[in-house]
Amino acid sequence: MGVGLNLILAAIFFLSCVLTTILFIKTYAMREYPGAICFSMLMLSLTVWMLFQGLELLSFSFVLQILFSKLSYIGIVFVAPLVFSFVYGYINKM
Repeated sequence: MGVGLNLILAAIFFLSCVLTTILFIKTYAMREYPGAICFSMLMLSLTVWMLFQGLELLSFSFVLQILFSKLSYIGIVFVAPLVFSFVYGYINKM
């Protein structure tokens, strides 16, 4: 991929990172509602994933690309279980 495309994709990842961070803060403040804790943790996990994915796209060193790829795995691994927990917890409270 070209450098220009990497910059555009990284900007999209960082914008998404800001939005999911705002959603994390807002939903964590409303943690007494059903599914709010799982949803806020899901937003935090997505924030970590997108932050390191954007940094991976911006890094020119192969070593840094591998490092950021491995660090993004921390966010990726929690997405599916948190989606399941959110849906399960939300449906059970209805």
